[in-house]
Amino acid sequence: MVRELGRGGLGVVYEVRADDWDRPLALKTLLTGGAVTPKRAHRFAREARLLAKVRHPGVLSVHAFEEASASHPAYIVTDLVEGQPLSALVRDAPLPAERAVELTCGIARGLEALHEIGVIHRDLKPENVIVDPAGTPVLLDFGLARELDSETRLTRTGETLGTPAYMAPEQVDRRVGGEFDERTDVYGLGAILFDLVLGRPPFQGSMLVKVLYKVLKEPPDFAEEGDPPLDPGLQRVLARALAK
Repeated sequence: MVRELGRGGLGVVYEVRADDWDRPLALKTLLTGGAVTPKRAHRFAREARLLAKVRHPGVLSVHAFEEASASHPAYIVTDLVEGQPLSALVRDAPLPAERAVELTCGIARGLEALHEIGVIHRDLKPENVIVDPAGTPVLLDFGLARELDSETRLTRTGETLGTPAYMAPEQVDRRVGGEFDERTDVYGLGAILFDLVLGRPPFQGSMLVKVLYKVLKEPPDFAEEGDPPLDPGLQRVLARALAK
């Protein structure tokens, strides 16, 4: 173990080195304690199983994982992705449209690899994409991912999953769009592109209920005061991706 990279209420991530690897890796471990419910432990294990199926430069690679036992907590060993989250690139100003589209296309290729094996991400947002030193976007955080043919239900009926400003209408209310499928990720991808070119998510509000209402009922506003001009063709792409 080399150093701690980050810690949250449920887990911690370390940089580690192994004798049979010529590069550092990341070890994500689920802490023990009252906050780690069986449901969360199940979701952690499922994230590991889903990621282990994918080998693509745009998706975080898993090399090993173990569920919790009497001797150790659950853990996942993945590539260590150096770089910065996509959200940091737009902290001060939107990106030039050409660069924003280039990054979004890179994310789309990673999503395609997921969809080809029947997995949807369901939590696309700038914080869940790391841009490595070569400029390649890498998808992270598959805690909400789901296999399309899975009968597993880890959520209560009506429970909202995802980050409100970026989630698709069917994630807010299944009655709007039915079950999740690949289009749920297409919506999230459109929301990321919207943020990259305009410097804000498609929907904002001072209260959660206002954001959720806008996601369900209102079209995104492409021309708020202070927004940079948007190419008409790019706006059509965004409107299609963010369609209800």
